[in-house]
Amino acid sequence: MILNPASSDLLVDDAEVPKPKSFRDRNKWIFLLLIEIGQFGLSYSFGGISTLQVQFEKFMGVTEIEYARLIQAQSIPGLILPIFAGVLTDYYGASFSFISGIVLTALGQLLVLAATIKLDYWLLFAGLIIKSSGVKVFYLGKAKMIRLWYRDSEMGKVTSISMIVSTSASIACDIGYPNIYQLTNTLYWPYTVAFALVFIAFIASLIQTRYHTVLMRGQQKLDIEVKERQTLGKAFQALKKFPTAFWLIIFSSVMETISFSATKMYESKFLQTSFNFTPGQAGFILAGGLVVTATVAPFAGCFVDKFGYLPQMLILSAFLNIGGIAGNALAPKCDRCFLPAVPLALMCAGSGVKEVVIMSAKMRLIKEKNFGFALSIFTTISSLMLLIYPGITGQIAQSTFKESGYVYVFLANVGMAVCSLLLMIWLLFNDTKTGKRLQRIMESRTSTLVAMAEYNNRDFFEPTIKKLVDTKRAQTTVPTKRIDKSLRDSF
Repeated sequence: MILNPASSDLLVDDAEVPKPKSFRDRNKWIFLLLIEIGQFGLSYSFGGISTLQVQFEKFMGVTEIEYARLIQAQSIPGLILPIFAGVLTDYYGASFSFISGIVLTALGQLLVLAATIKLDYWLLFAGLIIKSSGVKVFYLGKAKMIRLWYRDSEMGKVTSISMIVSTSASIACDIGYPNIYQLTNTLYWPYTVAFALVFIAFIASLIQTRYHTVLMRGQQKLDIEVKERQTLGKAFQALKKFPTAFWLIIFSSVMETISFSATKMYESKFLQTSFNFTPGQAGFILAGGLVVTATVAPFAGCFVDKFGYLPQMLILSAFLNIGGIAGNALAPKCDRCFLPAVPLALMCAGSGVKEVVIMSAKMRLIKEKNFGFALSIFTTISSLMLLIYPGITGQIAQSTFKESGYVYVFLANVGMAVCSLLLMIWLLFNDTKTGKRLQRIMESRTSTLVAMAEYNNRDFFEPTIKKLVDTKRAQTTVPTKRIDKSLRDSF
């Protein structure tokens, strides 16, 4: 039974009053399409350095250590920027950081393009720092928006779609950069195409931000206080209340990400030097690994939505990652054989499972109003590790590559991956002791803003529910408890 203000009767059958779709339900998939177009452009532009390592060595004389510094440059903004950006995202809203991130990324990509034209290493270094800043700010805004738009029960599917788009961009990157280079024999044409994609992402993001603004304005029609804003002081107070499981997720996922990234950053050169593939062929093999990621991710998302078991899925991802990295270290050399595709597929399958499960886990543990700040903590810790660890692997590569290739680099990465596995096992025991929040099936609980949007089209919110109930109480003999119950049911 629900309220029908157009009728003289207080209570009517549900079938008599059709429930119109809310703004959120009518537009959630268009919104997701637009936000993923933005993600595609940024993800494509972000991954271009590792696919052309050999070419940077050829045209710019980049050494192994200098190459490691370029990877580190992308982590420098993550040391401080995400904390402030996360708080600003919680305070000013997701649209602020979302658009700011796109603009910074476009500026950084323009500098990178100029660096490839002038063959200027330090201009390239600066461009990567600015571009990385933009990408990190963009993802904070994107995560906040998704947290506000979608129900908990939808998060697995949404993060799977996001993972597919991100992986598709990486596939396009692995194929596009080296093959455009082979066609043009220049460094700047691949980055020209990347800049064009960032510009398209900017246009899509402007449209998508408009949708978010309309959704946020809906709160003004309701007698419900919804706060997207969060001050720095409140953010740090909330930090003390974050559960132990959150910190275990942060450090275990960062370590697995580091071990995967520190392996993949050398994968293109590894394929070219150990197996005699051309840059374009190496790009297609790397893209094949990412196809595995895009295939595995949606299954992982649907699995955790239907069955739960997030810690167990993380442990599975860690074993796949360890097997893939160890396979790289142990694979015998051959002439253009596809043996290295097997460990690459294992690594990428583990990455697909991990990315989807980690995002779902963080959204289960952290409230919407603190989510931007919580995600910034993850970004900061990840950036700190990425700033330190590639320097270590760069020194190892510089010292051992001529005699042993990247074997010792890969073995160091196996050690990092084993550490992440141990933390994930700890997470499983911790979650078991504290109510199995990460292992159970989530209810269809909505975020506050999604719940608000569900009622946005119902006329009886003007005047407010409270006034309507007071009026009807004076006109009817229906018991108060029945009125209150009918209201709750209509929500």
